[in-house]
Amino acid sequence: LAVTGNVTATGNIAAKYQDVAEWVDAVEDLPPGTVVSADPDAVNRVRRSQRAYDSTVLGVVSTQPGVLLGEAGDGKVAVAQSGRVRVKVDASRGAIRPGDLLVASDRPGYAMRSRPGTAGLHRPGTIIGKALQGLATGTGEILVLITLPFAAELAQEIHPANAATPVFMAHGSEDGLIPLPYVEGGRDHLRAHGVAIEWRLYRMGHQIVPEEVRD
Repeated sequence: LAVTGNVTATGNIAAKYQDVAEWVDAVEDLPPGTVVSADPDAVNRVRRSQRAYDSTVLGVVSTQPGVLLGEAGDGKVAVAQSGRVRVKVDASRGAIRPGDLLVASDRPGYAMRSRPGTAGLHRPGTIIGKALQGLATGTGEILVLITLPFAAELAQEIHPANAATPVFMAHGSEDGLIPLPYVEGGRDHLRAHGVAIEWRLYRMGHQIVPEEVRD
C-alpha cells in the first residue's frame, strides 16, 4: 500500500514485528543488534557505543522494524528506540537474567547488565531497556524491550530559546549516597542534548558547603 498524503485509521494497525525504528545516519555499516550512541563529531549521526554506562546511548540497530520512520539512504541504519528487538550483549561482567536493566558495555556496540549504586539507583540517561531473555556467560544476542523514555522526552522538551541558558550543576566528590559517576552521566547526557552546563565538583559529602552557595 503506497499513499500520498495523510492516512487516518479508526481501528488498529497490526505489524508482525514489534519495534519502532527510525532511519539515522551512521559512521559505518552497523550490523543488527548493535548498541549505538550519538556521534560527538556530527549532527544527527550514530556510532557504536564506546564505553560502559554510555549516557549518549540512542538505541539499537533493528533487524526488521514493525514501524520504520524516515527515509532510507546510503550510510543510514534503522535505529530501534522502543519495542522488542534482539540486542548484542556481553555477560562477562555479570550474568544477565530476564528483567535486568541493560546499559552500554565497555565492549563497543554491546549491552550489559546495569548495576545500581549504594542508594539502589541506576545511572541516569544510560538505560537501554529490559532483558527478556538471559545469558549466563560470554557474548550473544538476546531479546530486549527497548525503553528510552528519558532520552526521548528530554529531546522534545529542550526548546531552542533555552539552549543558551546556563545550568549550574554541582556535586560532592565524597558523596556516599549518590555516586559521582551517576551525576557525571546525567551531566554528559544533558550536554549531549545541547544544554549549557556549568559544572563544579566540591570536596564534600551529600551536603551543601558555603563555597557552593557562593558560586
